[in-house]
Amino acid sequence: MRKKLYILAAFFIAIFIVGCSNDTETDTSAGDVTNEESQVNDEDANEETENTKADGPMIDPDNPHDEREEIITMVEEQKELLKLGFAKEDTVVDSISMRRTVEVDEEEMNPEDYDIGYSESYRADNSDHSISLGTEAFVCQDGLDEWSSDLEEREAFGDDRIEGYYGHAEYGSSNIFIKHQEICYSGFISGDDDVYDEKDQRLLELLTETVKTEEEGAYDPIYSRFTIDLQSVKFPALNQASTSLRNVRIAYQEERFDPNYSEVTVTYGIGEDFISLEITDEEEPIKGVDFLEELQTVNGVTVSKYEDATLDREFFHWQDDGLTYIIDVSNYNREITEEEVFEIIDSTIEDNRSFENLDFFQGINDEASLEDAALEILEDYYY
Repeated sequence: MRKKLYILAAFFIAIFIVGCSNDTETDTSAGDVTNEESQVNDEDANEETENTKADGPMIDPDNPHDEREEIITMVEEQKELLKLGFAKEDTVVDSISMRRTVEVDEEEMNPEDYDIGYSESYRADNSDHSISLGTEAFVCQDGLDEWSSDLEEREAFGDDRIEGYYGHAEYGSSNIFIKHQEICYSGFISGDDDVYDEKDQRLLELLTETVKTEEEGAYDPIYSRFTIDLQSVKFPALNQASTSLRNVRIAYQEERFDPNYSEVTVTYGIGEDFISLEITDEEEPIKGVDFLEELQTVNGVTVSKYEDATLDREFFHWQDDGLTYIIDVSNYNREITEEEVFEIIDSTIEDNRSFENLDFFQGINDEASLEDAALEILEDYYY
């Protein structure tokens, strides 16, 4: 069942998986209450105090996480991943996203928590084809053969770079599964109809010939189309000693009828809970949730509070320098209080750090250089 769900959903959404774990542990055992109970309790109290002092406060401007350094690492690492090789300067994008997992609990880690991820989806304006590709750790975990076993008319392919399978999937779509340098990918291709014919098979064959890394010649539109000035983005001063930086993510989205927009998202662990901070230039980023009230932080920042009662989640929304910031408080243990959220917001407003420069946010290839297989995709399928 899991495999079918991933096949059907593959890469129409950017993958954003967060490992939730207990990052700090404090031994509060009371010991044997029948054996010098008061002495044991005193020792436990002292130990708890020492751990608290070692961890420090939640906000510490002198010891914050370095989200920018993780973003730089993420962008550089994903340049070594496979990308769809038919994209060019004016190709219509559905979405492109990249993420990097910084810290997880290895005992609770699942394959989607692996370090680096990338997904892209392109839709054709003048045909019904939509083509997506992205990293898929579960394919490597279960094996290429297992993940492709449900494909009809399955075809194997491979050379000295890649190996994999492609074929017809359910509901008129096609799938491709690829392994390259120990990293696995899953692709989802929708066609003009529910029939799998020679033309559909040819498209999959062409994709095996065109997927490549940026070093091998792939052109990635995200660098030139990203709509947020990364130097204007601010992050909170969450203390490295008492909180964890879980993952960072950058995404770009093109809309048919609304303006295109971008996102920068960071997820933090705080005790046994976690929060995500989304920064976007989307015009209406809060949809389908209930507005509760308008509040103010200690420093006078106006914050709108929303609630998704179905998912038991709260959202805190504010504006700064033309960007929208949203803190999403999860529905787990709810250890994070509203006052602490306001502390995070005030520290974000006061962030005066910046990237040393934005040279890292440039593609290896400034323009597309397309071979015959890529041109055939654009002329016969994606137009």
